[in-house]
Amino acid sequence: MKFRILFSILFLLLVTQISFAIPSFSRQTGYTCHQCHSHHNHPSLTPYGRYFKAEGFIYVNTEMQKLIEEGDLLSITQNLNPSLIFKMRYLKENGHTGEFQIPEEGAVYMAGRVAKNAGFIFELATFGNVEDDKVNFFSSLKVPFTFKRDKRILGVVPYITERLGSAYSFEVLNTGAVRNIRIVEFDKETSAQQYIGTDTPAEGLGFYIYDPKWYIVYSPWVPKHGEAKVKSFSHYLRLALTPHYKHWDIGTGIQIWTGKSKIEENHTTEELKTNAYAVDFQAMGHIGHNPIGFFVTYANAKGESHSVFNSGINDKKAFIGLVEVGVIPDTINLGFSYRKAKNQDDENDDAFTFSLKYIPFRNIELQFDYAIYTGETEVENKWVLMFFGAF
Repeated sequence: MKFRILFSILFLLLVTQISFAIPSFSRQTGYTCHQCHSHHNHPSLTPYGRYFKAEGFIYVNTEMQKLIEEGDLLSITQNLNPSLIFKMRYLKENGHTGEFQIPEEGAVYMAGRVAKNAGFIFELATFGNVEDDKVNFFSSLKVPFTFKRDKRILGVVPYITERLGSAYSFEVLNTGAVRNIRIVEFDKETSAQQYIGTDTPAEGLGFYIYDPKWYIVYSPWVPKHGEAKVKSFSHYLRLALTPHYKHWDIGTGIQIWTGKSKIEENHTTEELKTNAYAVDFQAMGHIGHNPIGFFVTYANAKGESHSVFNSGINDKKAFIGLVEVGVIPDTINLGFSYRKAKNQDDENDDAFTFSLKYIPFRNIELQFDYAIYTGETEVENKWVLMFFGAF
């Protein structure tokens, strides 16, 4: 009897769907999440989601537009628009005692439109635990100013982030080109950019030109989060194409990090080198009624002293292929990825990763990832069970 009751509850959860979107922007636009996010769910972006982001998050629904026209632009409830995002995880490696990470990530976002051609995202967050030295309540802020001509958009973005890197300035592909836009929780196993360590502290000024079929990003930046005297900047360049082929949403491009930042603190100048590159590709569409996505990334970080990405002698590099399919659309996704990599010690660091997502409601997700490592590193396998929520 208990088994049948449990089975019935599980069945109801599997077939029940409530369609509402990522909180802040859903309330601002009045759209459900599939307007901006694909059937692979948050955070993967659709073409409209990319355009909304490129505009600087300025689109508002009819009710909010009336408030703006009446001069009530500084309404706290409408414009500061807070959201709560959190992750709770249980992580286990090599069969050893597992670790509860509660919260592994907890964040309060305020985001939206502040003027006709300006928007913002402000994040207060905590990551990991105190022992890992990963706690910082002021996490990220960017304020895009945008100017549109026909469908092309010019954006200027001052930004600062604790751990999303210079790609945080502007990015819309779902390959892990920036840490917070990726398909699977295990990032270094499923994104070559994340494997080489592009998720650094960063602050700078981003410039981008966005067209629905391509975009270009350039940013002078420093790998720092907080106050510092900057003597010279590193450079970040992103070139990408985003065409459509029949019913497939295609994206491919290259990222280049180069140069070195000179930062002065306590009358001492520190040089931080940032020499790396990455190539990525995605194809998202449907086979029958089932959504499917293919993601391929390659990245290389030059080994050199004082490098932000790789201070070893050898180049750090990875090639990763990932496929994810919605076996029950909008409810259950299965994913598989393979990583062929060399770490900074020139050791093979290959891995297979399996992922299972269960989305009972639009703002709730359970995810299980299991990784098997076949290289020369100490870790042989690990798995994580994650509970994600957004309100």
